[in-house]
Amino acid sequence: MVLLAGCSNKKASSALSTTTTVSTTTSTSVASNSPYCTLARQFTQTFTANALANPTTAFQQFDALSSQFLAVVPSAIKADAETAIAAVKQVEASFHAVGDVITKLTPADLEPVESPNFTAATNAIVAYDTKVCGIAPITTSTT
Repeated sequence: MVLLAGCSNKKASSALSTTTTVSTTTSTSVASNSPYCTLARQFTQTFTANALANPTTAFQQFDALSSQFLAVVPSAIKADAETAIAAVKQVEASFHAVGDVITKLTPADLEPVESPNFTAATNAIVAYDTKVCGIAPITTSTT
């Protein structure tokens, strides 16, 4: 599952600096073909391409996939998935409140995806995806 993490925006007019965790498939196993792993890969492919290039589209796709994701997420990481999705939805609400202009987001708007709870949740999801689904994390930074 790819989610925005470590976002910061010092002023509404400053450039958005984002660290995005991206996952790619590195191995195949029986579990990696599960509905959860298949959807985790779909999340990854969707948000790798769209998260920064077109945040409006990325949020629309996130909304379309997040309920499906929660329906199949394993119990071992269900609470983490709920935490991460809730945080992204809070940022999405802030994004819509500023007219869908990402540079208008304030540091306070981005706090949900910068919180220790969000970081712990996404780390748990990435660890699970790596171990069970064979999806290896790649971290990229864009300033």
